[in-house]
Amino acid sequence: MMQIFKPSEKPKEKNVILFGSTGSGKSSVVNMLLAPGSAKATVSSKATGCTFQSESYIVEVENTKYKVWDTAGFDEGGEGKVSKSDSGGVSLLVFVMKGRVTNTAQQNYEMFYRGFCEAKVPVVIVVTGMEEENEDGDSRWWEANRRYFDARKMFFEGAACITSTKGLYVKKLECHVYQDVYDTSIAMVRGLISQHCAEEGWRKEPTAWALQFWKWASKFFKVKSKHSPGFMLERTKTKMIMGETIERLDEAPSNSVLDMNFKKASLSRVKTQVFGHRTKSDVEPNIVLFGTTGCGKSSVVNMLLGANKEGAEEPRAKVSSSAKGCISESKPYLVDCEGKSYKVWDTTGLDEGIEGTVASLEAFDKLCTLIKHLSRRNGGVSLLMFVMKAPRVTETTRRNYQMFYEGFCEKQVPVVIVITGLENEQHMDYWWMSNEHVFREKQMHFEGTACISAIMGRYNAEIGGRAHQEAYDASVLKVKGLIIDHCPTDGWKKVKLAIAALFIPKLMT
Repeated sequence: MMQIFKPSEKPKEKNVILFGSTGSGKSSVVNMLLAPGSAKATVSSKATGCTFQSESYIVEVENTKYKVWDTAGFDEGGEGKVSKSDSGGVSLLVFVMKGRVTNTAQQNYEMFYRGFCEAKVPVVIVVTGMEEENEDGDSRWWEANRRYFDARKMFFEGAACITSTKGLYVKKLECHVYQDVYDTSIAMVRGLISQHCAEEGWRKEPTAWALQFWKWASKFFKVKSKHSPGFMLERTKTKMIMGETIERLDEAPSNSVLDMNFKKASLSRVKTQVFGHRTKSDVEPNIVLFGTTGCGKSSVVNMLLGANKEGAEEPRAKVSSSAKGCISESKPYLVDCEGKSYKVWDTTGLDEGIEGTVASLEAFDKLCTLIKHLSRRNGGVSLLMFVMKAPRVTETTRRNYQMFYEGFCEKQVPVVIVITGLENEQHMDYWWMSNEHVFREKQMHFEGTACISAIMGRYNAEIGGRAHQEAYDASVLKVKGLIIDHCPTDGWKKVKLAIAALFIPKLMT
């Protein structure tokens, strides 16, 4: 039930709620709106979130005051809290996102816009991380990618593609490297709020709000009791799919595409004991890169290839700032580290698909096929390289690590981590020193680490080079050093009918 305030009850400020995944830049956007000298929202490059409950800030845009709410990221963990409504209701929702349109992004949108606010509040989108786009690329990015949002039924009344960071301070320039686009971004966000914020706030009675939201959540997430027939049926269907995958990995040729249809499969054929072994091989050691979509896997491949150097002839891994992932199949690239050749596999993002919040069945199928391919014909797997983009370590991050290292490779293959997105840190290596304990607490252990910049940045005529060239060059050496130090020459192979058997119980729980 919608309630409109009488003139005498009209609040002093209009309520604007920022929402989105942890690490998307919500607090940074708040700070862009605040006047100089105002108390700032807490921002952090730490692996843990910095906002654990809703905080409000008063901002003024064109002589109108707004109360802007900075909310906890929905993948922050169990501590995040979101305020239902303040006096005055909700006048505008601002969805803040960075990188690819994933299932998590879609669920965040659905929960706030359709769940909390029943699609009755104007919603706009602010896309952060646009500092590496061309000067006219901000508006073009939205025009080129809007269809991906429309396909997921994510509709917005307005959009702003921005940079929410000033970047490092450059002494030679006597300013921050992204100061110009940052100042432009402030004007864009302010204009978005001024243009689309409703005059009257919308609110719902507390009892009706809670009841409606639970009904919506139950429908969207298909919430069921563990003992309900519906829950058990879905659990059994998933087991059937995984059982069929293992069975068909045995029977299908190496180059076949495994379909994931719901067909009858005997779970008795899924072996509960998993075996693997290491073998000496004359072929190049296989290194498998894995991580979520948009974390920078393809960029790391190009660093190793030297594909970003002028005149480079090596085949380049496809990279894109598109809202849609650019890798649909696992692809190998031959790289050289101190005279030794390695085969580096660029894999599809584990949350590329639309089937689930961590990995779609299609992605699971492709990864099973890759491990089978390497185990039977290509010397096995020698090294796993987990690529993640700073700053946040979420539940999705942990599950992706668990799937590859514990599930596919049974903790039998060395694993290292490459953390991208640290080009704006004064000392990139300090990030791991400050955040290593977060990974330990989540039982994520690595034999080596590299904190890097996977981009060179824009060309700047005044400094005679790219903004992050020095950090990028140092990063290339770090990643190559990880491979040299931690990649064994012998690969680990998984035997028949074993590829997914250990992973299935983890997926089911």
